[in-house]
Amino acid sequence: MADNTYDAIVVGSGISGGWAAMELTRMGLKTIMLERGRDIKHGVDYKTANTEKWEFPIVAAVHNK
Repeated sequence: MADNTYDAIVVGSGISGGWAAMELTRMGLKTIMLERGRDIKHGVDYKTANTEKWEFPIVAAVHNK
């Protein structure tokens, strides 16, 4: 039977979850990360990564007054 015992469980692989998992494993803890989101492929799934202008809606609303 597989050993399904962990010292830490990290929920979510975003910037905070990824960092937490890294720190926990560096401390020697057996860590598992759970992620619900879809698989993001680097260089393919970031549709706006190479657009000319990055603008957030709130910033646009403030500047357009």
